[in-house]
Amino acid sequence: MASILLSKPICPNLAHDENLPVFNLYISLRHHLSFLKMRFEKLKCISLIVTYIFPVLAQLDPCIGFLAPILPQSVDSSEITKNYGEVNPINLHCSSSTHDFSVTLGLFSDGDFFLAFTDSFGFYSPNGVVQARVGLSSNRNSVSRGRISSHQKRYNLEKGIRPQYKRQIYAYLLIEYSNSTLTISRDNNSIIKYATKDFDISQFLFSSSSGVANIFYGKSKCIPNSIAVSTCLSVNECISISPANDINLKPNDAEIIYNPDTYTRIPCYDSSFSFTASVNTNSDIFIAILKDADFSVTFYEVKIGIISDESSISLGKSIITSPNSSLATDNVSVSVSIEYDAPSAMFKTYINSSLAAEISIPDWNFNFLAFSAYNGVAEITTCSFRCYYSDGCH
Repeated sequence: MASILLSKPICPNLAHDENLPVFNLYISLRHHLSFLKMRFEKLKCISLIVTYIFPVLAQLDPCIGFLAPILPQSVDSSEITKNYGEVNPINLHCSSSTHDFSVTLGLFSDGDFFLAFTDSFGFYSPNGVVQARVGLSSNRNSVSRGRISSHQKRYNLEKGIRPQYKRQIYAYLLIEYSNSTLTISRDNNSIIKYATKDFDISQFLFSSSSGVANIFYGKSKCIPNSIAVSTCLSVNECISISPANDINLKPNDAEIIYNPDTYTRIPCYDSSFSFTASVNTNSDIFIAILKDADFSVTFYEVKIGIISDESSISLGKSIITSPNSSLATDNVSVSVSIEYDAPSAMFKTYINSSLAAEISIPDWNFNFLAFSAYNGVAEITTCSFRCYYSDGCH
């Protein structure tokens, strides 16, 4: 640009008259513009180098994701077409609201292979499921989203699907979720792409249109997206930080009731973790530690004694001996945190960084927290999880 401007001066006679001050100005400007042009070319070169290097650096980041195995398993659709094993979903160890993910499957199937992706409420979630069909037998690939009623008859669920029983067919599937888009590839060829909206995938189920579907190999990988933050402390240690939704609690008529909209998935797979939040409340806070958002199996209940100054952790439902002491007229604001240390199996709670209660939970297999404010109100904000992977994020 500088050479174009200076090759045709606006006042050529003045510009080349060495006896005029403007000539010296012209020479000075030409010198500086040439220098700037050289700097621009160098910066452009550097920007190109950075453009190519950054993706490579991202691939070398040891904290970019964490692998979890998927154990061999099978489902039988010999008597019921497309018989999903609803009671045994395959859980992803991260939330798609804060992480992208990929799943690799090696499988055999007697018919077309089906996948049902669900949120934390499972196969009969009010938010519906995303069902994908991989046409191993029929060569028909499709995907759809819809709600499934627990009272819905099986023949309605299978409407339009004709069993295709043949010899077992082998397939290698790669399932990728990125930027709210689900992509399924078969034997390295993309066959399905589906954009989701307001749908937090946390687990999936599988089946065959007929006969048996068998997964003999699998692994899942979580990749922090722009919402989650992952930082690597060393080669053998990684901390992944994920924000969680704010929670508003309302009075429950002097009962500890856990509303389903307070259920919060723990995004840390088989690792130590901590959860922190700011709490404004006029009541003690109760936190249930659940497996698969289910109170019918073993669970723990945590009492955060913000008002009563009496904190506890119990196996199953806790007993409130002095209900009035758990309530106050005015709200108070505190910071609350809980942490689980996998090596020592110790679970601890803190109020304003001071230890409130602790207990040993040796067989940790929980993946949800639920919240209640007894008979008070509470606003739980700035929530976040920290996952501590001592063996690195592979």
